[in-house]
Amino acid sequence: RSISIGRLRHKGEWDICPGAVRRLGEVLTACMSVGAQEQAVDRAQAASCKAPLLWLAGTEGLDFSPQELAQIKKYVEDGGTLFIDSTAGSEAFLESARKMAKEISGLDAQELPADHPLLTGRFAGGAGSDVSTVAWSRAAAKKLGAPRGKPGLLGVAINGRAAIVISPYSVIGP
Repeated sequence: RSISIGRLRHKGEWDICPGAVRRLGEVLTACMSVGAQEQAVDRAQAASCKAPLLWLAGTEGLDFSPQELAQIKKYVEDGGTLFIDSTAGSEAFLESARKMAKEISGLDAQELPADHPLLTGRFAGGAGSDVSTVAWSRAAAKKLGAPRGKPGLLGVAINGRAAIVISPYSVIGP
């Protein structure tokens, strides 16, 4: 059993942490006997990605053509989930990710409520974990002024599900 994760290629550092999915797979295997496999996905063919999760990471502003955005929009509308990770907490990447989410969905990304299943882990028969409070890296703790806090995940709901999730702080590195 494994989860397929597509890593969305773009002009910037799309593969900034090449071992992240392997490490995620190790954690999932230890906790749930589920691994993770990754595949690189070209942004011009995002709609044909069969992975349920498309992971977009980077540190610089994003630059997608209207045709590429249409591909990502179709992927999301067809039931895929886009997870956007602002690696190293890059403000430029975060701002462009929020803009991209709005261009795809027509909606502004909002902070997920504290009782959202992605934060509480209360979904899929109890298979999740509570991440409503997280420990920050040293760099993030210095920037945020505390060693722990809310993850601050942003989301866009489409057809009643979190179709686009944006992390303002790096998830892929840790």
